[in-house]
Amino acid sequence: MAGTQDASLITQNSTLEGGSLAGFAALGSRTTTLSVHDEEEMVAVTVGHGGDGNEPSGRYILVSGRADEKDGLRQVITGGVLKPGITYRVAGWISLVVAGAASRGTSHPVRVNLGVAMDDDESESLQVECGAVCAEAGGWTEIMGAFRLMTEQRSAAVYVHGAPAGVDVKVMDLRVVSVDREARFRQLKDKTDKHLIVLALLHQPLGLDRLRERAQVVPHRGAAGGSSTTPTPTRSSRSATAWTSASAATASSGPWKATCSSGSRAWTRTSSSLPSRATSRAWCPATLATSRITTSTTRCCTANSSGTVSETRTSRRSCSRRYANDFNVECGNDPNATPEKYAEQVAWLQSCGAVVRGIGLQGHVTSPVGEVICAALHRLATTGVPVWFTELDVSEPDVNLRAKDLEVVLREAYAHPAVEGIVLWGFMQGTMWLQDAWLVDANGTVNEAGQMFLNLQREWKTDVRGNADGDGNFNFRVFHGRYFVEVTTATGCRMLKTFTVEKGDNTPLLVDLGDG
Repeated sequence: MAGTQDASLITQNSTLEGGSLAGFAALGSRTTTLSVHDEEEMVAVTVGHGGDGNEPSGRYILVSGRADEKDGLRQVITGGVLKPGITYRVAGWISLVVAGAASRGTSHPVRVNLGVAMDDDESESLQVECGAVCAEAGGWTEIMGAFRLMTEQRSAAVYVHGAPAGVDVKVMDLRVVSVDREARFRQLKDKTDKHLIVLALLHQPLGLDRLRERAQVVPHRGAAGGSSTTPTPTRSSRSATAWTSASAATASSGPWKATCSSGSRAWTRTSSSLPSRATSRAWCPATLATSRITTSTTRCCTANSSGTVSETRTSRRSCSRRYANDFNVECGNDPNATPEKYAEQVAWLQSCGAVVRGIGLQGHVTSPVGEVICAALHRLATTGVPVWFTELDVSEPDVNLRAKDLEVVLREAYAHPAVEGIVLWGFMQGTMWLQDAWLVDANGTVNEAGQMFLNLQREWKTDVRGNADGDGNFNFRVFHGRYFVEVTTATGCRMLKTFTVEKGDNTPLLVDLGDG
């Protein structure tokens, strides 16, 4: 393990060196016991793409004799080590042992909580949720949790519990690590480094010796309102600087209307026994929106909702784009909303004949960790369907931390090849769904979070000008996105050409104006 990782490790004895259980204790019923074992089938342990560089040790704690779902294990954290305002990641692997011949593949939720005591007279009564998995028998599931404390604490401990009574829980390499966001940002900047573009003028008429080139991202007119990668800044009568909401963004590209019907109740199809949460989202020209969409924005999805969205399927197919949309998927704290379950749901929709054009992550987040978000995006990318953050907002009372949290999500999304776009769920104080999430104060002042957003936009924008060299080429570097080039000859003639730089492709791109 690298030195920086050693310095960030908060918990002790995570890998159970020498078979020691130092720092761990059984939690709950008297019958609960802990024992150390070696994993013989390490192939069953999958390391996620968002990992912190640690390979599984192969040693795990078996929590057996559990008489209640609250029974589990407790790992002590040295008092005073956890600092206010710092984001911590909880990592490790969880597996289950379930009695019965057909137990393999059986799954149950397992939760990781942080117990905190704030003073000498208080036990660890404050419980902070910091991760949850849908663990299964016969396989290992990686913990992708996080938390942040805002006040000093006297003592703290990590708790693992939640599976039904009688189910043994296996815990491998449980650890708490402080997050180094700046190091992660440097990695992401390398992933999104500018691409070399060679503008070739060799096939153009003589006299093209003076070149003026300008490149800018052209918003895609797509399913979710049309920003190419990040929301587009615009002017608003309410403040000096503002951002486009989903409806405003679509309006700028034409007579488009954005509506949403979202519910959170669970339902099950009798025929498939596949649980899912109802969410319906439609993006289409306002003239083609059905009455169900225009008259209701709170109704939950029903089994026939996909049919009512498109009343005349044949005539409206060309403009209709169907998106899945769910919440908590990127947070690592909801065992019912894991990336794996979401990917399975998308596959099931496709198997039923649905054309899923995008996977929506609502993105209502707190204390985000880049590696956790990246791991979720990697798993969803296996579907081959583009991913959108459809309702992004970050709740944090400290506006400086809010700016950093929002930057985490935006940089991860911008760097990942599977992400096609982002829609902010608001920006103005007093109009946000989540508290402490606004980017612009009620008086029109852009706060630190809003300024960070504007700074990122400036960082990712490219506007270059120059002259062709003696070989008739003009070299420049741009980020991924769609661009246009304007060329002006010595005689004043102007030519335009567009080109696209794909995300994740770092090979030099030759743009030949002779093809224009």
